[in-house]
Amino acid sequence: LPALISEAFGGWTRQYTSPRPVFSAASMPSLTGKTAIVTGANTGIGLESVRELGLAGAHVFMACRSTTKCAAAEQNLRASGLNDTKLTLMKLDLSSLKSIESFSADFLSRDLPLNILMLNAGIMKIPDASQKIRDFEKTEDGLEIHIGTNHVGHFYLTQLLTERLRASAPSRVVVISSIAELLSYPEGFRFDLWKTNKMPASQKNIPGPKTMLYFLACFFMMADDDDGPAAMTLYGMRWLRLVGS
Repeated sequence: LPALISEAFGGWTRQYTSPRPVFSAASMPSLTGKTAIVTGANTGIGLESVRELGLAGAHVFMACRSTTKCAAAEQNLRASGLNDTKLTLMKLDLSSLKSIESFSADFLSRDLPLNILMLNAGIMKIPDASQKIRDFEKTEDGLEIHIGTNHVGHFYLTQLLTERLRASAPSRVVVISSIAELLSYPEGFRFDLWKTNKMPASQKNIPGPKTMLYFLACFFMMADDDDGPAAMTLYGMRWLRLVGS
C-alpha cells in the first residue's frame, strides 16, 4: 500500500518506475565556440567523446600519455569525417604531478575558454588470480599507482584549471567512473588496506580507484556554486546526475 500511494503521488518509487531520459549524441546542442579537454582521448570512451564533441563543433584538446597513440587516433578521427574539426594533441601523464602542471600551464597560456573538462583517463592493473598479496606500484611522486593516476592526478588537474572553468561559465566537469565501483566493499573504500606496501589481491580491491572517482565527482558536486562549473559523474556513458544549469 505505501508503494502504491508513493507511485500515485509522485513519491520515491517514481525514481524506479518513471521512464529514464533518452540521451544520444544527436541530443547535443551546437558546441561551436566551446573548448573541451578529454583525458585518455586516444581510445575507448575518450576517443568516442572526442569524436562527438568535435562533430558538435567544439575545439577538443586530446590529452594523452602517449603522443604516438594520440596522433594515430587523431588520424583515424580525421579519416572518419572530422577533417574540419579543431583537434589539438597535448601530452598529459596523470601519474606525474610535474606533467599535470606542465599541461595546465601550456593550456592556460593559450588564452582559450574551458567549457568542458572530461576526466576519462585511468588505469587498472589487475593482479594475477594466483596472487594473494599484490605489491604496490608507485608513481614518481610516491603515490600508489591507481590512486595517483585515476584520482589524485585528475583532482590536481581540475584544481589547476578551476579558475578558467569559472571564467568560461557555463562549464562542466565530467567524471567517468565505472559500474565496477558497486562491486567494492560495502563501506566504499578501505583506506586501511592501502597503508602498507602490500595489499590483499581481492577482487573487491580492484574497483577501489573507481570508487574514488565517484567520490571525486561528489566532491565537485558539493563544492559547486553559482559561479563554478557544474559536475556530473558517468558510469561508462550512462548519465547519473547533473548539478547546476
